[in-house]
Amino acid sequence: MNTINRLARAGLLAAALGLSACGGGGGSGPAAPVVPPEPAPVALIQQSATRAETQEFLSFNTAPGSVGTSFRWEFSDGQTATGAQVERRFEAPGSYTFTLVARNGTGLEARSNGSVLIETPAAAPARADNQLQAACSGTHCGVTLGGQYAGSGVGVWRYRNAAVTPQSVDVELSGVTDAQRVSLVFSSAAKAAAAEPPSAGASAVQAERLQAQAWQESPGHAEPADPQHARFMRRSRQELEAERQLEAASWRPYAVPESGPQRRARAAAVVGSSRVWNDLYDDVLKPVPYPSTLKQECSTPQGRRILFWLDDKHGGSDTQVSNTLALMKQGFCGDQGGYARLVALLGDVWGGVVAARPWLIQDRPGELQDVHIALLNAPKPEKGGWAGYYYPFNNSVRERSSRHVNSNEALVFFVQAQGAFADPYFYLSTLVHELTHMVNYYQRFQVRGTGHDDWLEETSAMMSEDLLAEAISPGQNKILDSRLSSYARSAADLSLPAWSDESASLNYPAGGSLAAFLNRRHGPTLAQQLVTGCGEGVQRFDSLACINSLLASRGTQLDDEWERMGASVFGGMPARHAPQSYGFPKRQFGEQILRGKDLASMDDQIRTDTLSALTQFKPGSHAHWVDTGSRSQGRWVRKGIKLPPGTTLTVVVR
Repeated sequence: MNTINRLARAGLLAAALGLSACGGGGGSGPAAPVVPPEPAPVALIQQSATRAETQEFLSFNTAPGSVGTSFRWEFSDGQTATGAQVERRFEAPGSYTFTLVARNGTGLEARSNGSVLIETPAAAPARADNQLQAACSGTHCGVTLGGQYAGSGVGVWRYRNAAVTPQSVDVELSGVTDAQRVSLVFSSAAKAAAAEPPSAGASAVQAERLQAQAWQESPGHAEPADPQHARFMRRSRQELEAERQLEAASWRPYAVPESGPQRRARAAAVVGSSRVWNDLYDDVLKPVPYPSTLKQECSTPQGRRILFWLDDKHGGSDTQVSNTLALMKQGFCGDQGGYARLVALLGDVWGGVVAARPWLIQDRPGELQDVHIALLNAPKPEKGGWAGYYYPFNNSVRERSSRHVNSNEALVFFVQAQGAFADPYFYLSTLVHELTHMVNYYQRFQVRGTGHDDWLEETSAMMSEDLLAEAISPGQNKILDSRLSSYARSAADLSLPAWSDESASLNYPAGGSLAAFLNRRHGPTLAQQLVTGCGEGVQRFDSLACINSLLASRGTQLDDEWERMGASVFGGMPARHAPQSYGFPKRQFGEQILRGKDLASMDDQIRTDTLSALTQFKPGSHAHWVDTGSRSQGRWVRKGIKLPPGTTLTVVVR
């Protein structure tokens, strides 16, 4: 009986006893359960576009109503893919066909066919000054041959005031209805602030229906650590400039007492070793000591070790410590980790060039300097502390001068431990940021004798974060999800070249947005050439001249890229199929993939007016105004739009 009960509970009783409807002993048994027939497969196609351009990612999806246990895509160029949702790009122009094969559990198949036309990207329109002109071309440009809006898609127009006096501009576009969003984006390329800011003019349509959008600051949109980091970067750069001037003086070692507390053993550290790290963030003569223990280590393809130190008073749980160190090691170490990838792109963090400078730490044959990551229980950024930093000061030996007696004599960057425990992916990206500063110090300052201004130094570090994000933390991108989103929500009254701690909460989002835009436009070679490609041997090479010299070889300049970036952010460009040269699309360069960002989905988070609060228009800034009225019977009209000298108006209809 127990056996029968077990079989019944398992649903196997009928099979075990061989019961059927004709059983003996009186009465018929229960009917066998009816198994529903396998539904017939159905293949319905939904694709993101029927026309696209080479190298552009398209999505191919099963449309609602599709039925199957598996789906296969077969393309006429021989490529195949599986899944209900796939995406791919095409290398060459042409007409391609494809088939979706839906298969059910019994092996039956249903097929549906589709096609896509792939075109060569059109040349960008020639850019003329002081006239309104279409600013897009090609497959996804929503501008007609007559210069009007095509009625769908994204249309872009541009007017750049190259005159020395303000200009008044009238804009009239046909084909614009209530279904479209019209954004006026203003970009400044002037060398000085304009005393009179731009204005959006007035509507010439009587049926104007302007609606003011309520806007609330997004909590936490600006990183609390940004002002402190900007202040520290400025101090560090000033010290480097002074250092270059002092190098001409003869080297006279400063005597450090052998018995003093600053002396330490130079023996190679092993896991479990102890060391005191000096936090010199506030004052190099008043160090904050942090006794720490070496918890993890890993090797690199270049031969250096990466050592992970943890403050003995870290305050985290064993689980937090274990998970954070494991994630950092996984993302930063190994042949495909963040360290190896960045050094392969930009160059090593230290090397033989400094052999003639005995006041700096040295690599020895077979004894390369380790790279140290110290997670310290320092004050949190919201309490005046830092999130992470690299300080070239620590690359000096203590004998260098009386100011250097507390140097850590190491290639080290510091990370705020509590922040890393709470958000390890964010701080893994911070490691890449600080590693870029470490590389720049050696490759630009020591090897090439020059350095970037703060705005380009920080922008280049954020380019690295964005470039490596998908490789070291798939699906997590601090630049897109924090910096770019923050800039879209809060940009107003900043000046990118005038990088300062007071405006850092805006400048870092602006620099990060520019970094992501340039990466998708020009690929990783631009970040590489910012290290290797300009200013060699020039002590103070202008950073604007540097990046413009690199962009000129690509047929553009920073003013134009800044304008396109602003139009992409505040015009709300979609992640897929925006006009060429605009937006933040998914891109692939070799094996390196950059995720896309959909700004159109942020319409309800973007302020409709950043013009009204301006008292001047600073160089290297954006302002925008979104018009929900000014249209009647398919016409959109604005009269008297004011443009200061050096200002570009971009009109985006979407």
